[in-house]
Amino acid sequence: MQVWGVAELFGHQDLASVAQLRNGLQFGKPRSFPSASSGSINQTQSKSRSNNLKSNQSQKPSMGSSITTPASSLSLGQKRKRDDETAATYQSKWPRSSDAARRQTDTASRATKNQANSEHTVEKAKSTSLMPSKDKETFDNRIFCCLVVSPPGRSIDQFKSIVEYLEACRDAIKGHWSLYQDAKILHRDVSKNNIIITDAKNNTDPRGMLIDLDLAKELDHGPSGARHRTGTMEFMAIEVLDGHTHTYRHDLESFFYVFLWIIIRHKPPRESLLREWYTGSYVTIANVKSGHMLKDRFRNILDEFPREFDVLKDLAEELRQTLFPLRDGTIFRGTYRDHNKLYTPMVNAFDKAIVKVKAETG
Repeated sequence: MQVWGVAELFGHQDLASVAQLRNGLQFGKPRSFPSASSGSINQTQSKSRSNNLKSNQSQKPSMGSSITTPASSLSLGQKRKRDDETAATYQSKWPRSSDAARRQTDTASRATKNQANSEHTVEKAKSTSLMPSKDKETFDNRIFCCLVVSPPGRSIDQFKSIVEYLEACRDAIKGHWSLYQDAKILHRDVSKNNIIITDAKNNTDPRGMLIDLDLAKELDHGPSGARHRTGTMEFMAIEVLDGHTHTYRHDLESFFYVFLWIIIRHKPPRESLLREWYTGSYVTIANVKSGHMLKDRFRNILDEFPREFDVLKDLAEELRQTLFPLRDGTIFRGTYRDHNKLYTPMVNAFDKAIVKVKAETG
């Protein structure tokens, strides 16, 4: 089925092995690195101890100190041996309660030696809690895909006029609508990096397109492979941040955040409220966005609009009211069963704004 407003796949290649990844690439001479084996570490430690011994022997003794020579070392060793032999002769005279104490001392000594020997060992990697272990594998088997899409375009923040920006946003939403309604696919990663401005050749071509369906989900199939919240933090919908299942409504909310983000970041203020959209935990950011979407606090967001975008404040307020209507004194963030209740008013709001800007700019 034909989908409107989404980049067309022109070609692709799956890279499922290292050999495929290296194909056609040129590599220089391999570099050798120090081995991390226990033998090399022991050799390094032996050299270090040898250097320390030489350094100690070359230093002059201070008052009250003594120098250990091979001879004195030998005599001390002989003395320790005699002491051990003497202690052994009196072993039978020790009380039995001392046997338990000696065993505890020997156990503690062996534990200390084992700890010293294991100081340089490498701990085995553990699988993350978000990635349940399968057949005791540490990592998921992933395939790197190279995609070529058509047509090429500019990033959504590289617009040449306000009208071009509005048309690109509107058509990207219409493309999402077609993708959801006609192809039964939910994008789930609407962000400023996944919307492009296209150079339309005629009036029926889209001015803006969605790209990057890496996290998309086919609605007629089971759960996707994603095991975590999908999306880009600053553009995530409030309910997605709260851990709810991703719906079309959340993608439309992300479009709204992208719309605001591009405008404010065009000439960002020194201290922007948008910083709070990507700082902190999921719960913290969800609470911040919920507060910003209230009518009184949303004015603070609008105050960050650069002067040349004042003409879009009415559009921003209309989109906010569409996505976050008041119900029983609180903003509604749920998903309508009839998706047209959100798509239609959002597209119409952009159409009205385009007519308004064109009239004011001549």
